[in-house]
Amino acid sequence: MHTRRLVAAVSTLALAAVLVPAAAQADPTHTIAEVQGTDAATPLLGTTVTVQGVVTADHRGSGGYGGIYVQTAGSGGATDATPGASDGIFVFLNTRTTPA
Repeated sequence: MHTRRLVAAVSTLALAAVLVPAAAQADPTHTIAEVQGTDAATPLLGTTVTVQGVVTADHRGSGGYGGIYVQTAGSGGATDATPGASDGIFVFLNTRTTPA
């Protein structure tokens, strides 16, 4: 299991991100739950954020959704540390081919 940090600009349609090489990674600025928020839209619209998580699904291949799913490490299970907010997020990468 590998964790990656993502630098992302939160937009109205999708979370677009850049996977950052390990040597250039910055500390996370927000959790995935903070980016997701508890309402229908992110509270961080227009903000550039850095999150850290585990890539749980890769849909960059032919016919895929052009992105990856990232989840907060250790989330899930019987106790919800972030009630009302999601600990997973889909990151749209468009045509980027950076390894997850």
